[in-house]
Amino acid sequence: MYPDKIVREMTGVSKSLLADLRAEYRKYGLIKEFEHLNDTHIADLERVQQIRQEGKTVSQAIRKIVRERALKTLLQECKYGFEELHELIDRFEVKLDRLEQFTNRE
Repeated sequence: MYPDKIVREMTGVSKSLLADLRAEYRKYGLIKEFEHLNDTHIADLERVQQIRQEGKTVSQAIRKIVRERALKTLLQECKYGFEELHELIDRFEVKLDRLEQFTNRE
């Protein structure tokens, strides 16, 4: 986790660009109010700068990158949720099998 000053030194972005990025992250619930940025966020900043070189405005680039990050995060959470659901189903099936075996013995 890096404080804003360090992020600006590492990436060369302005305070306003960083503030806009933070606001967009908070809008999608990707960071909390006073949370420091991490390596993933720095990679996003680099992508923002690449998109800007392609002729997009700063706000367009930020929105695009943060929405992509939000979608990736949501997909990852869904994947974990499905994995947990499958584990619960597997455990339930084991318990059901044990119950059937127990009732068959009686």
